[in-house]
Amino acid sequence: MTHLRTVAAIGALIMATTSCGTGMDGHPTAAITATPISTVDPATLFDPCKDISAEFMRGQGLSVNDGVGKPFDNKSVDGKIVWHGCTWFMSDGYSVSIAATNLTLAQIKSEKFNDYKEISVAGRPSVTYRDQPNYGDANCLVNIELGAGSVDFDVLNERSNKKTGNLDTCAISRDIATNVAALLPTA
Repeated sequence: MTHLRTVAAIGALIMATTSCGTGMDGHPTAAITATPISTVDPATLFDPCKDISAEFMRGQGLSVNDGVGKPFDNKSVDGKIVWHGCTWFMSDGYSVSIAATNLTLAQIKSEKFNDYKEISVAGRPSVTYRDQPNYGDANCLVNIELGAGSVDFDVLNERSNKKTGNLDTCAISRDIATNVAALLPTA
């Protein structure tokens, strides 16, 4: 699951905030003063497993179990960054994990992930990036700012997928984020 890999990547971010060393891109980094991490549980603002209906996800062509996707709760190595969300799958197609997180857009920017771009999704500050170089263009994320964190849309679309393997993974992630943005609170 790509969120487990993201947890490992963010663990590297936390380690980088306390010492000098090598960044995720292999280049030396100086000590980074990261944006303070919010202690607010992001799921109190938005809970993808409850706030996104089964009907909505079916409309996206994604499967649901008992009305919701497969739930997960992940934490960074030090336990300070949390993700609470669900994963939905398309048969012979992509998967998407949608999670509320206390990870900020500034923290994502500081990691210098591949293909990082600041974008706007439904008028909200957002970013898009690839956090898993070993997946190439099969992995793409969009994070939409929400309160003191963000909502993370993590798409994995292997080229071998019969239904969606020929589609741009970042376009899929942006489309889903745009569709879900209408469900997000204004906080």
